[in-house]
Amino acid sequence: MADREAVVDGYARRGASGDGMGVTDESTDSLLAMPEAEPADSSGETWRNWAAWWVMGLTNNVGYVVFLTAAEAIIAGGAGIVLAADILPVIVIKPTAPFWAHYMPYSVRYALCGAFSAASFLLAALCEPVELKLLGVVCAAISSGWGEVTSLAMLAFYKESAVTAWSSGTGFAGVAGAGFYVMFTSAFGISDRTTLLIGLIFPLMYVLCYFVALGPGTVFAEPEPSPSSASDGVPDELPYAAGAPVAGAGKLHQHASSGSVGPGLELEHTEGSDGPGASMVGRPRQGDTTRLVNPPGHGTKKGLPEPAGTRGMESCDATKTMTTAQRLTALRSLLPVMTWLFVVYFAEYTINSGVAGTLSFPNDGLPKHDFYKRAQLVYQAGVFISRSSGQLLPINTLWPMPLGQTIMLVVFIVQSCTQFIGSSWIMFALVLFEGLLGGAVYVNAFRKIRAESPPHLREFYLGAASVADTAGISVASGVSVWLEPFLDGVRKSSGLPVA
Repeated sequence: MADREAVVDGYARRGASGDGMGVTDESTDSLLAMPEAEPADSSGETWRNWAAWWVMGLTNNVGYVVFLTAAEAIIAGGAGIVLAADILPVIVIKPTAPFWAHYMPYSVRYALCGAFSAASFLLAALCEPVELKLLGVVCAAISSGWGEVTSLAMLAFYKESAVTAWSSGTGFAGVAGAGFYVMFTSAFGISDRTTLLIGLIFPLMYVLCYFVALGPGTVFAEPEPSPSSASDGVPDELPYAAGAPVAGAGKLHQHASSGSVGPGLELEHTEGSDGPGASMVGRPRQGDTTRLVNPPGHGTKKGLPEPAGTRGMESCDATKTMTTAQRLTALRSLLPVMTWLFVVYFAEYTINSGVAGTLSFPNDGLPKHDFYKRAQLVYQAGVFISRSSGQLLPINTLWPMPLGQTIMLVVFIVQSCTQFIGSSWIMFALVLFEGLLGGAVYVNAFRKIRAESPPHLREFYLGAASVADTAGISVASGVSVWLEPFLDGVRKSSGLPVA
């Protein structure tokens, strides 16, 4: 606790006088090479943080899965209503949280997420009115969605391995959530109500991991001054502005050649040529000159931000002082990565919600709906494996994954209409590959954002990018409402078995 307070006090002294909206080394060609001091943690401390982030990822998402699995028990015949109650709050929270969450310290955010999670299990287990049960589902959605945005933002202050730990935990939540409910209700014969009450262990673990197990995060050092800097060692003009043009993003994502991005901040941009070394997130292309000109009174060494990741800290100054206009401008830099996340999750959840349920393989001895149940387990296993692979098999080029997932969607739709694949085992292999693609794009997208963002904007970028997967899931849910009955009709007219 003393160490944590010392880090916070040091951060406050160094960051309170500056807005932190532009800090970098002009001579640095790649964000990956930006000076960043990460204290050498002991092996025990590193594993402690890794385990804490893994459990927090698991417990953040497991309630969401439990309620979807228990949908029929919560409201008989109301699985669709439960799904809507599980998704709609997240649609509201994720796009808006980057604009207001920074007003709360992280400790308050995590405490509220834990409280919402506990309330969800209590309301669903103890209340009889359907409205109160649905309120419990809504609380679970709020906890999961807000918890994800909060955790991704806070990962900016931890080592890259923490991103993999969090992603792996969220990946295992799918298997653990469904397995928890089925094991207690089917294998042990425990009532749905008692099973949901036992589920209170998850929010308890979540809160304990944050307040007890999770150690302090990394403290980012001040960037080295450019050789062309002023005498105080800090350049007057700072590249890598929030909203810098993104290589390969196309005209849609290019900003105006000049314009205001917020009170006292002016964005200057000189068009240049793309370079092969240009980063995807938040840095200019080679040949471009994109600078954030410091307003009067800023750009001095004592005004530089030094984010410190601790359990008791608030958002860094750069995140807290950004105006709404600056936040919207900064989001443009994330569009390429967010587009890949959106496409993968749209295709993935369209397969799961709108196509997989129409498939049937009676020749393999699979009764109605049995393929779908087994396919969901195989899919969750694929997600868990790939979300755990960030450190072992990092992937920096993201576009093949949305392309592959789109091809998978086409294959599944054609399969539903024609049954050209007769073996369920081949389809299970394709489902596994679908899960691997979905999990891989999640962990590697956030790894890439963390690695290639300027340290002072990393917190905002990581939290804001999570809206993309939710948008993809939401659009897929709407499409699936129409697609599934349409495919069932095609199968009936073709004389194919209907699941």
